[in-house]
Amino acid sequence: SHGLESLVADGIVGDPDGLARVLETSLAKRMATSDLVSLIATHRAMSSGDLDLVTAIDRTLTATKLGSEERQGSERTGRRLLIEVGRMLGETNPHPAREYCLQVEGGCAPGNWAVAFGIGAWSLEIEAPHAALAACHSFTSGLLGAAMRCMKLGHGDAQRLLREAQPTMVAAVTEAQRVPWPQMFSGAPHLDIATGRHQQLEARMFAS
Repeated sequence: SHGLESLVADGIVGDPDGLARVLETSLAKRMATSDLVSLIATHRAMSSGDLDLVTAIDRTLTATKLGSEERQGSERTGRRLLIEVGRMLGETNPHPAREYCLQVEGGCAPGNWAVAFGIGAWSLEIEAPHAALAACHSFTSGLLGAAMRCMKLGHGDAQRLLREAQPTMVAAVTEAQRVPWPQMFSGAPHLDIATGRHQQLEARMFAS
C-alpha cells in the first residue's frame, strides 16, 4: 500500500481528496526522484552493456527506501519481474537480463522492481520514457487498488483519480530524466515514516 494503510489507520487519509494528495506526492516526490530515476538510468546502462553500473544503481535505489517492508517488497516484486522477463526471452537464449537475474538470485544485487522494469523495457525494446510512464501507471493503479480495499473508495472515484493523475505522471517522468542517478532521493519524509510504521500496525491487510 506504499504507506497508505498506515495513513488510513491513523485517520490522516479517509476520502478521495486525501488519497489524491498522497498519490500526487508519491509520484512527484518519490517516484520522480528515485524509482523512475533508477529505471531510466538502468535502461541507459543496459544499452551500454554495463551490468556493474546497473548493480550500483540498484543498490543506490535500495538506500533511498528507508522502511524494511518497502525494501523487501520492492526486491520481491523485482525478482519476480526479472524471472518473467527471462521467460519471455526464452530459457535457452543468452541475454544480459538473464545474467542480471542470476546475480540477483545469487545475492549480488538487490533486484528492485524499478531496476527490473528498466531491464525488462530495454530487453523488449521499449524506450525509457515510455517505460517510465508505464511504471507510473502501474504504481498508480496499484495504489488505487490498495485504497479500494482499505478505505471507502468506489470504482468511479478510482478511475477519476487515475485519469486526473496523468499530468503528474508525465511531469514525474520529465523530472526523472533530469536527476543524475547518484543523486536520487525520497522527498516525502511523511510517506517514508508511514511506510516504516506499517510493520508496527496491530492489524495489517498489506505486506508493506
